[in-house]
Amino acid sequence: MLIILAVALLPLGLIAIFASGESAHVNRLRHEAEVRAMATGGAIAITEAIRPPTFRLRQAMDELVANRADLPVDRHQCTLRLSALLGRNTDIQAFAMFDPDGRMICATSRYSGLPAYFPIDADGYEVRLSGSPRLVRTNISTATGGYFGIVEIDARAIGRAVLPPHAKSPDNGIGVILWQGSRSITLAAEHSDNPLDRIVSVSVPVAGGQFGLE
Repeated sequence: MLIILAVALLPLGLIAIFASGESAHVNRLRHEAEVRAMATGGAIAITEAIRPPTFRLRQAMDELVANRADLPVDRHQCTLRLSALLGRNTDIQAFAMFDPDGRMICATSRYSGLPAYFPIDADGYEVRLSGSPRLVRTNISTATGGYFGIVEIDARAIGRAVLPPHAKSPDNGIGVILWQGSRSITLAAEHSDNPLDRIVSVSVPVAGGQFGLE
């Protein structure tokens, strides 16, 4: 009798196992789609956080250079212009402007003092990550004259832009990492209280592929 029942129930068991596997596969695909959508949205949010203020800095520097013709940029006018720019961009930590020889002309008060670098990108716009302090630094050249400027954004401000409102609780378990070559900045640490949870990881390019978001 037991053998007959086992044989009779075997097809039902196989169907249940197959259905369970299909359900797990569908759930996995759904989670991956959700994470990819979040990552893509995060990449767009980062671009919106760093690109507009960087190009506003270029506009301000171009005006300073144009006003001086062949003379060096006036330090006092530079300070006034960058301070006003900082007041209109509250998520930015600091602005700085440098002459063609890499000497700082002026900077706002919270500038990190990290080494300055002329952008090597063909468009004169470049993004670099700094792990200590944790900053996203963009640098951009003027249209003429060889001057360049740097924008510094605290990584915490980037983290607020990346995570959607419903995911900003410290208990959500979502991990967010910015990476560029061997450098990385952890904006939120992935964690779970369930050892059986499966980690779904997605990486997307940011700023034209200059760095990545995972």
